[in-house]
Amino acid sequence: AHLQNGSFADKRILKPETAKQMHSRLYGTDDRLNAMAYGFYEESRNGKRIIGHGGDTVFFHSDLHLILDENVGFFVSYNSAGQGETSPRTILFEAFLDRYFPFTPLAGEKAEHAMAEAKEIAGFYKGSRRFDSSFLSLTTPLGEPRVIANSDTTISVDPLKGANGELKKFEEIAPFLFREVHGQDHIGFKKDAAGHWQFQLDYPFFIFQKVGLLENKFFNIGLSIFGLGVLGLTVLLWPVAAIVRKHYSKQLGYTPSDSRLRLLARIVSILFLVFYVGWLSVLSLSDDPNGINGLPPWIVALGILGVICTFGTTLVWLNAVRSLRNPTRWIWTKLHDLVLALACLALVWLAFTWNLMNFNIHY
Repeated sequence: AHLQNGSFADKRILKPETAKQMHSRLYGTDDRLNAMAYGFYEESRNGKRIIGHGGDTVFFHSDLHLILDENVGFFVSYNSAGQGETSPRTILFEAFLDRYFPFTPLAGEKAEHAMAEAKEIAGFYKGSRRFDSSFLSLTTPLGEPRVIANSDTTISVDPLKGANGELKKFEEIAPFLFREVHGQDHIGFKKDAAGHWQFQLDYPFFIFQKVGLLENKFFNIGLSIFGLGVLGLTVLLWPVAAIVRKHYSKQLGYTPSDSRLRLLARIVSILFLVFYVGWLSVLSLSDDPNGINGLPPWIVALGILGVICTFGTTLVWLNAVRSLRNPTRWIWTKLHDLVLALACLALVWLAFTWNLMNFNIHY
């Protein structure tokens, strides 16, 4: 019906003007790239204006493509996401276009400052389709694509890969407009109102915004590895050190209050590990339609545990301060107590940043 502007055979489901408005370009962030229509989005390729819509559930993955000027429609639905680095739906439709509508892209203009521009836009970006206010915001830094400036003045965007599993390369064909080498995929870069870089792919239903250090994927992952690694080693070596001291009949020589603080610091470390392992377990259930409905009690319980860990961090810091001020304390003990306090502080910051303690059960 959409190929005939709202009618099929002798039946009409839409007025012609309604169908034409649904098919028209209504909103785009970059005039050089595809834009949103109404109920559809542009996905033009092979010199043809194409509109379509894709949809995914846990079990089915479908695409609809309409080549209006050619009166051609293409629909495909899979009962799995398929294997490999590229969607099989995409490969199938592109092969269909190349078979029936062959096309050779025009050569782009040679960019004079391609290397400098590639380096300027390189970095990590976050998607506009993301979680901001729930525990699922944890997935935002983990899913950040990375723009890479290659030595041959092209760019790559990890994880955009071809059917061969290799990262695609894009060459600049206009200022901050890139096209896939030996292909047709486009990436357009521009600055937003605040002067920050953003880019759009051929799919106009989201954009990607460049992030700073604190939102950087490597920074967040590195900080979490540091924090959990220090706490894990502390808990793991705690009984080992006790066994060694007992074997050699050595005593710590701590005052009762210092011994209590040392014990509390290690208990807080255990609670932090339970807290983060618990959240990893919750995230593992978030893809299961049945499991995700049972998450609210866990979200509340883990949120309470996170608050306990946050207040417990003050005890870890008090232990570190006392250790640093004690002239008889071994230098490596002082260093460990300080690093342990920093690790706890890092994990508290990550918990706040990733909304792991906001008790929000709407996700």
